[in-house]
Amino acid sequence: MLKDNEDQQSFFKWQMAMKTYIGRLRGYSPRMLEKKPDYYHMSAKEQGRLRDIYTNIHGWLAKAVSLNSRICSKTKNIKTHPYPDIVKWWRTVRDLFSCSSTDLTRRKAKLHDHYQHDNEMRVPCFNSFELRVMELEEMGTDSLILRRLTLWMIP
Repeated sequence: MLKDNEDQQSFFKWQMAMKTYIGRLRGYSPRMLEKKPDYYHMSAKEQGRLRDIYTNIHGWLAKAVSLNSRICSKTKNIKTHPYPDIVKWWRTVRDLFSCSSTDLTRRKAKLHDHYQHDNEMRVPCFNSFELRVMELEEMGTDSLILRRLTLWMIP
């Protein structure tokens, strides 16, 4: 459950947990939260099945944020007919907690400028670097950038 006044890091943990949970629901297929279905080119039976799946997912998403008044107020007007628009719902919630591009750029630069001091041991240096990488991963940063930055640690 995502409560009121949660910070960005808590949101990203919640988001990953919800993606994992929603991914286990019956009928879910990859990218359902990011891509709208071609609802009008389906048979009536397929539409009914899809409506049931989307209604189930929407129900779980709404329950998961029911304690967060800010999200509830932003998502209450999202259409639910002929099926709940979970793509718009997911995007609206994600946008509420997205960080600015300047903040992301600042964190990337901080990670890029990381180096080991002469009198610093390897393990503490790596741990601080790893914390910065994990922070960017939780923010949804491109994994290619993170892999490139991690290669910096290999001698």
